[in-house]
Amino acid sequence: MSATEITGDDIKAWRARKALTQAMAARRLGLAKATLQDWERGRRTPGITRGVGPEQFRRVVRTIFHT
Repeated sequence: MSATEITGDDIKAWRARKALTQAMAARRLGLAKATLQDWERGRRTPGITRGVGPEQFRRVVRTIFHT
């Protein structure tokens, strides 16, 4: 799966597997809680955006798909 195919549902599934709250997951991913919430709710598409740089997004993808 490529980084461009990550969805809010992928993030929710990862959180469920890890039994994490949104706040806990946001901290672990290095994101603002509001960013994570927007991604999960489909308000914004996960990706490189204001406040989320390329390296940070690569870390998000690696974490979600490899843990």
